[in-house]
This record gives sequence, structure tokens and C-alpha cells, in this order.
Amino acid sequence: MQFMQGHILEYGYDALGVKRREYSQAAVAGIIVPMGEFTQVSMTPYPSQLDYCGNVIYGGMGGYAASLYTTEGYTRRSNIVSGNWEYYYTLKDHLGSVRSEFKVNGTTVTDIGYTHYYPSGIEITDPGWSQTLQSRERFNNKELLTAHGLNLLDYGARLYDGARGQWMTPDPLAEMYYSISPYAYCLNNPINRIDPDGRAAPLVIAAIALGKGALSAGVDAFAQVTVSLANGNTFKEAVSSIDGTSVGASFVIGALSAPGVSSMAKAVGIGVAVTADAVVDVSNSKGITSVVTGDKPVASSIVDAAASVLPGKAADSVISTANKAISSDLTSKSAATMTKETKNMLKSVQTTVNSESVKTGANAAADYTGGVVGGQINEEINKQ
Repeated sequence: MQFMQGHILEYGYDALGVKRREYSQAAVAGIIVPMGEFTQVSMTPYPSQLDYCGNVIYGGMGGYAASLYTTEGYTRRSNIVSGNWEYYYTLKDHLGSVRSEFKVNGTTVTDIGYTHYYPSGIEITDPGWSQTLQSRERFNNKELLTAHGLNLLDYGARLYDGARGQWMTPDPLAEMYYSISPYAYCLNNPINRIDPDGRAAPLVIAAIALGKGALSAGVDAFAQVTVSLANGNTFKEAVSSIDGTSVGASFVIGALSAPGVSSMAKAVGIGVAVTADAVVDVSNSKGITSVVTGDKPVASSIVDAAASVLPGKAADSVISTANKAISSDLTSKSAATMTKETKNMLKSVQTTVNSESVKTGANAAADYTGGVVGGQINEEINKQ
């Protein structure tokens, strides 16, 4: 590519599309190249070249190792072709974005700077902040290309312009999202979507749902093993008697409790899961037993259905009650006599109660208790 000032920037890729080289050369001063044209101009005599080989970047036209990037930060030479190695460490957030950077020299630690980002990836600027990050890795842990003021993020498949929230080229998987512009970043929703390499934007919600589903299924299985061991079975017998439909129903119900899942999907999904759990049991020790064939008592199916739904409802009720109690305290007449610290403490408690971790933990505890109680009741029913 050629810039308006005449500067040249070239990128070289191998057959797999992996970037291997960056070559740039500045034009002499005073040149203006019209938009959309490529013009031969007088260049300065000193081009710049970087060669990429894994996590090592070679600099200089002679191919000297200039820097090496790791998960903890990077090391580089004080001079691009010579000098001592300098060690830099970076702190990253949950998206992999570099937020802070510091240099370590023996026992001396020097703060380089820190930054924050808008959802689109643009760094938030403030005169009071030290924004002098030197790492080439920035938002989403992607390389920031700054040659001649380019300021684009290299996601691998495409280059991204955070200022516009758009890609520079069409999505190679555009046929999967035909209703969305092939240039849109994260399908125009960077709040709940990520884009690892510029080719797809999976839902963050999907990852949360899988995690919550797996937790619920694990809790259900653990509760069943606990009941079986309490009734004198060996560990092997307890594991072989785990009801697969119950574990599956718990996974579905847990996954559907993730934020962002529609009410219709929750209603239909939970209904199907609870019905399957109530009607059919599948285990290694007993095989398939069903209410239809008469192998599973009707009373047992009622217990299974209740154990699938009621624990989560009970946990939700406790959390809802806590919320109402705190809100009532904050809006009552007595709130006028509360100190600022007391009000802030109540608000902090309410925020904690509403957090996903507390809700997930409360539901897991309720699921375990419900599973143990339901299991013991079924044990008694099966003895009849």
C-alpha cells in the first residue's frame, strides 16, 4: 500500500496466509499522492524490514533477532540489531487485551504505562494517564500495526480499524452471516461477541451457557453418587447407577439459565428436559427404564420432575427476597437516618447478590440439595 505522503508499506504472507514480513520505506518530504493512485516517488535511502518467525521478530535488513513475545510479555534488544536484551511484562484482561506494561531490570521495576479500551478496541485517551505502551500486542492481544501512522490491528485473517469498528476486507466466512455486512466487527455487537481471528464471531453467551450446563450436570451426578454411597453401595455401583437423563436435563436447564437466552427457548427447552427426566431413566446398571413400560414407578417420575425444577426456583426465590429486602431498606423512611457508608455497604451487598457467581453458586447448592433429597425419596419408593 502507498500512503498519501508517498510512503510504501508491504506485507508478505506464506501459502497458509501467515504473515512473514513487513517492509516499509519512507518517501522524501513534500510529496502528495492522490487517493486511489499508486505513484513512483523518490524514497529515502533507508528502508525498514521485520521478519516474523513464530513468536520471534527479526529486524534490520540483515535479519537480526530483535524481539521475542511470550504469554507473560516480551523481550527486545535496546538497539534493533545489537545491544542488551530488555525484559518487559504485560498485564492483560479477560479478552487478552494488554492493559498495563512494566520493565524489569534486575530488582528494578519501571512502570511503562497503562491503557483502557472501548468495546470497539479504540484506546481511551486521557491527559492524566501514562499511555506509552511499547508492546506491539494491544487489544485482544493482537498486533498493532503503526508503520507510517497505519494504526490497524492484525487479527490474522484480516486487518481491523477500531476507529470505524470495521474490517478492511470482507469476511472470508461471510456466507454464514448473509444478513450482516461482511465488514462489520463482531456482527456489530462487540459487547457480547468476540472475534478471535477475523473469520467468525462466536457468542460469549454460548461459552457461559456451556459452563453453567456442565456445572449443573456435574452437581446432579455428584448428588446421585452421594445418595447411592449413603445407601451402602460401592463407588463403582454408585457411578454405574447414575441416571443419564437426569444429568442431561440438569445440563439443559443450567445452560438455558445463561443470560441472553430467550424466554421461549427457556420454556421449551426446560419443558422437554424435565419431561424426558420424568419419563425415562438411563443408567449402566439398569439400562433404560420408563414409565411407559412400567419399569419406573409413576411416583418416582413425579419426584424427578420436581427435583429438576424446584431447587432452581428455591434459589431464585432466596436471591429475589434478598434483593427486595435491601431495596426496601434503601427506600424506606429510615434510609434518611443511614450514614453514607451504610447505604454504600447495602448497595455493595445487593451488587454481590445479583452477580453471576452468587447466582450460579446458589443454584448449584440448591441443585445438589434437591438431588440428594429427591434421590433418597426415590430410594424409598423403589423399596416398596
